[in-house]
Amino acid sequence: MIRARVRSCATAIGLALLIAACSASPPQQTEQLGTGSSQTSDDVVPVSGEAFSDPQGAYTVRIGKDWGPLPGTFVDEIETWSVAEPADGFGANVNVLTQAAPGMDLSSYLDLTVDSIDTIDELTLIEASIVEGANGNQLGLIEYEGVVPGTPPGQSLSFLATFDVRDGTAVVATLTALPSNFESLRSEIEPLLMSLQRT
Repeated sequence: MIRARVRSCATAIGLALLIAACSASPPQQTEQLGTGSSQTSDDVVPVSGEAFSDPQGAYTVRIGKDWGPLPGTFVDEIETWSVAEPADGFGANVNVLTQAAPGMDLSSYLDLTVDSIDTIDELTLIEASIVEGANGNQLGLIEYEGVVPGTPPGQSLSFLATFDVRDGTAVVATLTALPSNFESLRSEIEPLLMSLQRT
């Protein structure tokens, strides 16, 4: 059972990485997504951006007002947005992946994700923790970097992911960027990733 769960988690990471690696094309002109302003209470820090609700009802998240969905990357389990102009042939992006995680909670999903990253020689784990999200919910947070299939040989990418796990489903939101602009994009995008919430 544990081996099956590790394989399932590795598949989720693999899907996210493959989407990131295939997102090197220039962003297309698209309509902006989401409407409305954030609902806040006294103990929740407001987050900028626009509200986005998963069409399948699995999650909500706030997205940048200038993000554009990448062509062909909105399917039932995955949504992907371009978040910056391409640099050195790669377009930084955010993708949100929904995956079955039967019998798992946030802590076990975090542990298995860390184990999965550790099994891939080309990836290096930088940070892994459980943090409080913008909505007061608990989120997993992972930062890692490395070379993935589909990118030019030797081209390293940086990743920041948040995830929420509830009722047998995991939702993972990942920022993928070149190391050269990762930190500047992280400061802008991490608060939006922290708004992720399983619904």
